[in-house]
Amino acid sequence: MKVLLAHPGSELYGSDRMAVAAAAALVQAGHEVLVVLPSDGPLGPLFTDAGASLEVVDLPVLRKALLKPKGLIGLIGRMPRTISRSRRLMRDEAVDVVYANTITQPWWLLAARMSRRASLVHVREAETEIPVIAQRVLLAPLTLADVAVSNSASTMQHVIDRGFRMAAKSRIVYNGKDWAPYFRSAFDGVGPSPEILFIGRLNPRKGPDVAIRALARLVQRGIDARLTVVGSVFSGYEWYLHELEGLVSELKLESRVEFAGFQSDAAPFLQRASILVVPSRIEPFGTVAAEGMAAERPTVVSDVQGLVEIVDDPSIGRSFPVGDDEQLAVVLEQIVVDDDLARSLARRGRLSVLDRFSPESYARGIVAAVETAADNGRKNPRKAAR
Repeated sequence: MKVLLAHPGSELYGSDRMAVAAAAALVQAGHEVLVVLPSDGPLGPLFTDAGASLEVVDLPVLRKALLKPKGLIGLIGRMPRTISRSRRLMRDEAVDVVYANTITQPWWLLAARMSRRASLVHVREAETEIPVIAQRVLLAPLTLADVAVSNSASTMQHVIDRGFRMAAKSRIVYNGKDWAPYFRSAFDGVGPSPEILFIGRLNPRKGPDVAIRALARLVQRGIDARLTVVGSVFSGYEWYLHELEGLVSELKLESRVEFAGFQSDAAPFLQRASILVVPSRIEPFGTVAAEGMAAERPTVVSDVQGLVEIVDDPSIGRSFPVGDDEQLAVVLEQIVVDDDLARSLARRGRLSVLDRFSPESYARGIVAAVETAADNGRKNPRKAAR
């Protein structure tokens, strides 16, 4: 088959790398893959290295800015051209299956239905912080897909609860990849000056502010800790970086917090880290938590959505209530002062990730989902003819 994989970005965060792994799995299974990105960036060459072909097509991507009145009007105005370009690309490339990676480009599903192509949507988001009616509107286009893949049980349940007749077409494929690049040295204890690490997109839902406030509490308790923040903001969210920098200044942590910006390779930061924190307020899966555990570093996550499916036992990692910087500080202090606990969490966490989130299981799940979408599409009379 020929699969068109539409991905909404060109950077190198967790969901971006998992898209590359999906493309590689399909290529290795004998399918031809065309990847469509909305812009150039460092992600593109990874797709071509994986054996996919690549096209950059300036199509819109749903961001919060587009949901404001001015942005929404502009988005609606672009829809006829967007659908037309999408359908033309499907026709010219003789595409059999459309794979919409994330829910931020739902017009691919509509274009596929209009062009009588099978389609799959890979849901990596669970927008639970917006009103229920908005959740339903956001998920409504998913009913056009033949198969809906979710990255966790939490995400799938959200799709079923807020979507329309999604239960029969939904399935889970947990993220899985080669974890070897993240393991560069065995964990040798926290030490007297803990190096705490945050990796992720800088936005409120990822909770870097919670990590900063927890650091302040540790310092107040006499712990000589530091925090490195690895990540950048979406264009238009620069205000949030300024807000974080202001918080650091307010708490007098300038000498203890480093903003390292986006890093294409986070492994060196994991190597020097004592503890990884993932304080997300919303996290459908949380690949960075699995990366930290694979790197054999004690990992602390908020008790939300997919994160508690990764850290599902206190013997492999620790959790704290969402947004509660006091409890995060308590958990971090427990790990800092108990080196046996820290070493045990690091060792058991690594073994857990290697066992449960393998690249082989991810590849099998993706290929099976795409092939099922194609089968379902062939059975659907609306898609039987070209």
